[in-house]
Amino acid sequence: MSISSLASFGTALRTKGGYWVSVSSQVFSSSPVNLRSEVTETPGWLTGASKEVFPGSGLRNFTRRNQRQWGNRDSNLTAKPAPRRALALSMQEKEASPHGFLPRFQHFATQAIHVGQEPEQWTSQAVVPPISLSTTFKQGAPGQHSGFEYSRSGNPTRNCLEKAVAALDGAKYSLAFASGLAATVTITHLLKAGDQIICMDDVYGGTNRYFRQVATEFGLKISFVDCSKPKLLEAAITPETKLVWIETPTNPSLKMIDIEACAHTVHKHGDIILVVDNTFMSAYFQRPLSLGADICMYSATKYMNGHSDVVMGLVSLNSESLHDRLRFLQNSLGAVPSPIDCYLCNRGLKTLQVRMEKHFENGMAVAQFLESNPQVEKVIYPDMDGGEIMSYEWMNLAL
Repeated sequence: MSISSLASFGTALRTKGGYWVSVSSQVFSSSPVNLRSEVTETPGWLTGASKEVFPGSGLRNFTRRNQRQWGNRDSNLTAKPAPRRALALSMQEKEASPHGFLPRFQHFATQAIHVGQEPEQWTSQAVVPPISLSTTFKQGAPGQHSGFEYSRSGNPTRNCLEKAVAALDGAKYSLAFASGLAATVTITHLLKAGDQIICMDDVYGGTNRYFRQVATEFGLKISFVDCSKPKLLEAAITPETKLVWIETPTNPSLKMIDIEACAHTVHKHGDIILVVDNTFMSAYFQRPLSLGADICMYSATKYMNGHSDVVMGLVSLNSESLHDRLRFLQNSLGAVPSPIDCYLCNRGLKTLQVRMEKHFENGMAVAQFLESNPQVEKVIYPDMDGGEIMSYEWMNLAL
């Protein structure tokens, strides 16, 4: 999942008794007021930005990156553009956080509500995509269908979800799977026995278990490396390396990884695939593909769906050849989600922006509260003053 996620996820802490605890901001989301009342001081960047600037396009904060991608704001503003352009720039400047957060991804909430769900695609003109439970579809003749033939190969409800997710990720393609691990397994089927996978040494437990205990049984070579250090990643790459797998921030210790630096290192060596598990960040806070990743994947079970009633995986990408191979595997391996799950996840996306903004606010309130508690030795959380994560300067949080 990837750094680049921010207050939506959890806070890891260690008490003076020596115990490590992972605290999810969702646990406190129902009563953030009580926590907030005990925080003696709310950081200025939160009070000044939380209600206006939630990085809906990524919490990326590097000043050098802002200048590279957005140019020098001051020079842009003094260029005397046309009135409408000047207004747009003024609004963008107003939304920008003094701490380097980029403005929201444009039209994110609108895309989540409408992309892939146009009423014109249905004869009923339904504004909410119907749940298509049919397993088979009418054909004019053998092999002559109107876009759908068998629900494992393609389903109207699943298509709506995949189009919406692709738009939110800034991707050309998206594919839905029965779980996050189903997506992981399908991705690794792009490889063959003898190929090497380099995996971040701090990853989701299910990913770790699959790589260590299952993938190795099928002849894949797995190396666990601290990919937050580009030199270690570089040293681990061999002629057999075909895939690099990272999360940022990592689960559970919230290590930050510079996706762009990883992409630069990986792609120097040819056709190695860089996969970023973006579960912690969600599409609202980070778009790994724009930072050089080849594949962005999610356990949609978490924030993308957001209601603890769906198990699902999602994969987004821009490469047509990779998409064609993964779509073939999606159909051939058969780990596809049900139409009902696709409907529920699609509905969850409609509130992704407001949910992630609240997680951001609550997560920081929890971290501030814990940091002020003398019984807590250390709070590990992005952007906490004095925290070790600050050394990465919010590396990727990019939108």
